[in-house]
Amino acid sequence: MTSFDERVRNIMRGLDDEDTIRHQPPSSIWEAIEADVAEARRRDEAIGAAVLPEPVHTATGEAPVIALESRRRSTQWLLGAAAAVVAVVAASALVAQRGNDTDVLAAIDITSEGLDGAPVGLNAMAVVELVDGHRQLKVGAADFTIANDEFLELWLINGDVTDMVSLGTFTSLDAQHTYAIPDDVDLDTFPIVDVSIEPTDGDPSHSGHSVLRGRLDA
Repeated sequence: MTSFDERVRNIMRGLDDEDTIRHQPPSSIWEAIEADVAEARRRDEAIGAAVLPEPVHTATGEAPVIALESRRRSTQWLLGAAAAVVAVVAASALVAQRGNDTDVLAAIDITSEGLDGAPVGLNAMAVVELVDGHRQLKVGAADFTIANDEFLELWLINGDVTDMVSLGTFTSLDAQHTYAIPDDVDLDTFPIVDVSIEPTDGDPSHSGHSVLRGRLDA
């Protein structure tokens, strides 16, 4: 048994009812299988036409029956292989989904409350995760847009708002964003999660225009 097989077995043992919900495989898998099966059938028909002898009539005038078992076996083998491909793809997706060692360290709401110039009622979720020994900050989606000449930036700020670390930039909050937290950044020292609007002026410092903020130790 390979290490991959053993890994799949270990994951399968830990599945719960939600994990075993069956999902429709991507249409591209079935399209590839159908194309392979059709090609195998065309190849079998061409081989069969090339090797089958002309019917030889017997004394009774009936042509002998010629077995096509080899062609059926070829198609059956391909169908079996196609099914195995689907199983491997599903298992690989499961490994990719559950294989990482992930722990949630903190989860907070970040909102626009109390921020001057920020839209009223804006909110999102910020989650700190430990993935394979490294931390990352995941910011959920929010209903908010910015101008074409602006971008958003994600920060960790210290308790008295005198120092900050930029984790990355993005152009919209219409999707979830995930950024690595540097290993040397202490979240007890930098507990404030902040999202700011930044102009495209080449200045790497915080603009002072925050639209979302929350505190991890709150």
